[in-house]
Amino acid sequence: RVLRIFPAFYLVLFATALLAVPGIREGFGWFAVYLGNFWFIFYGSVANPNYGTHFWTLAVEEQFYLVAPAIILFAPRRYLKAILIGAAVAAVTYRLGAVAAGWNWDAYTRAPTACLDSLGMGALLALTRFRGLSDRWTRWALAIGLPLLALDLVANTLAQEHWSSRLLDFQHVFQDTAFALVSVWLVAGASRGFGGLAGSALSLAPLVYLGTISYGIYLYHFFAIWGFQAAFGWTRGQYPNQALYFFVLTASTVMVATVSWFALERPINGLKRYFPYDVASAPSRSLRRGFARLGQSRTLRSPWVLGPGLPLAGIAAFAATAALVETFTDRDWSLSGFEWPADFLTAALLVCLVPLVLVAVQLVLNTRRRRVTMARARAASQRMRD
Repeated sequence: RVLRIFPAFYLVLFATALLAVPGIREGFGWFAVYLGNFWFIFYGSVANPNYGTHFWTLAVEEQFYLVAPAIILFAPRRYLKAILIGAAVAAVTYRLGAVAAGWNWDAYTRAPTACLDSLGMGALLALTRFRGLSDRWTRWALAIGLPLLALDLVANTLAQEHWSSRLLDFQHVFQDTAFALVSVWLVAGASRGFGGLAGSALSLAPLVYLGTISYGIYLYHFFAIWGFQAAFGWTRGQYPNQALYFFVLTASTVMVATVSWFALERPINGLKRYFPYDVASAPSRSLRRGFARLGQSRTLRSPWVLGPGLPLAGIAAFAATAALVETFTDRDWSLSGFEWPADFLTAALLVCLVPLVLVAVQLVLNTRRRRVTMARARAASQRMRD
């Protein structure tokens, strides 16, 4: 992932900083260490317009890459499904609590905790496919996601008609979950290959090519808007022919992404051949055994109920986040003003919060499993003596 993501990202980041693109220099340090989402949470959009706003999704992605391996290494495989479902519940709980508390839009959409349903459902799709259960899971995802998405659209329409910002906030709580559930079905179908007319359309060479260079399109599309505005004064609101404006910006973005793919991304991506991926390597097995022994330690015994436990992790994350912000920054989420190093430390702690909570849950679950095993062993031993 480093080979795929870092080179193009840092090239864009340094180039746009040198060109003084609005918003890049102001948030350069946060973007560089993949904490841009917390910069927006703490300060909002310092520059207006801010052409680095899309980098928050990349920050959440990298934070997930720090969390996911720790969970997989600590957790027994039998609990992975429950963990991922719990992560989705935790995300909805977090967003609901954040909206009820009056936090700003950035706080309940761009925090890593707020994105756990989308990330967790993608991981659950991979897990169920590995176990041969993906068809059943995708059918359930579509059956739940479509009605939820329909309700979301109705709520959005009502909020727009009545200018209810409060209803819009609560509508956003379930919007990501609805899209994530439907996306599970779409991604699963695309990975297998759609049949019929849809499959033929999605297999067209231009669409496949756009998928190949999609990372570059993501990186450069905002800066195409800035480039045409800086060079020709084009803006979305002022340019009369919106269709032509869209076409020119899209074509320019695809051209730049194409150059980036062939000149930079593909050659560097080819270096992956020097890093073979072996899922059954000896160090990995020994590390898993070591973590399993740690999780089964007698000193970690504690009663735990699986049902309410994982949703409570979301509530714990919500409460701990609020406490950290109040403690380290002495203000709520929506105010501005940089306080170094308190803000940076707060962001780092927030990134670590989710894995710490989930790892703690896993250690307790491991202990619970060990207690059940020992109880069965004692019962079997007693029967043998009898």
